[in-house]
Amino acid sequence: MNYTERKITVDAGAGYPVQGVLTLPDGAEPCPAVVLLQGSGPQDYDESVAMNKPFRDIARGLAERGIASIRFTKRTLTYPERIQAKLADLTVREECIDDALAAKSLIAAEPRVDTDRIFLLGHSLGGMLAP
Repeated sequence: MNYTERKITVDAGAGYPVQGVLTLPDGAEPCPAVVLLQGSGPQDYDESVAMNKPFRDIARGLAERGIASIRFTKRTLTYPERIQAKLADLTVREECIDDALAAKSLIAAEPRVDTDRIFLLGHSLGGMLAP
């Protein structure tokens, strides 16, 4: 294993902190970094589908190539009742964008990350919103 992983909390300051994982490659400093953004609906930080964990696999593959990453659980999975109560007013900002920006700030604060080389990688809804 050429990387380390640690649990983190992504907190956009709106009362919806979510759990995530920061994956850092061993040795490569300063390294580029990627913020992984899930598709629509409630998703965990690995974007698990049955036994498949594509975001975990991507994060570890990136780390073995000297690239850090951060991934996080979506609010819709962590706070389903609270989100359901506000569903009529829910926008992509609350579902995705605020937490993505908070995750970007969190990884930018990591001393081993090159802040000029932080990228967004999204799947489905996350890919549409990344730009």
